[in-house]
Amino acid sequence: DWLYGGEPDTLVQSITNGRNGIMPAWGAALGDEGVKQVAAYVRNFSEQGQDEALVAEGQKKFAMFCVACHGADGKGNHVLGAPNLTDNTWLHSYDSGMVETILMEGISGKMPAHGELLDDGSIKVLAAYVYSLSHE
Repeated sequence: DWLYGGEPDTLVQSITNGRNGIMPAWGAALGDEGVKQVAAYVRNFSEQGQDEALVAEGQKKFAMFCVACHGADGKGNHVLGAPNLTDNTWLHSYDSGMVETILMEGISGKMPAHGELLDDGSIKVLAAYVYSLSHE
């Protein structure tokens, strides 16, 4: 959830201070089938109709490998840069194939801080605009 909670105040914080976004690759630990299982479990947060057996196995693996960062409920930990896997921003941005790729390869990246480049008013206006992009 690139919007860091999707609220104007948290957008201001992201723009001002930057944001870490790092997820290790789990492909080696999970294997191909495990990746599919976890991806099905995560997609099940938004899409009913996932294969129930895959979801059940994925939930077990999620508890072993993902809970430390994303929480048992999948709501994430923004301090760690782990997104909420149950919100509309994240859920509607990635299909099952992309979820599998993220699990296999991980994510590495950081949004740079803009607090020294923009004044408070500019940051608030920018945050309002970014917020509006997902709430039209």
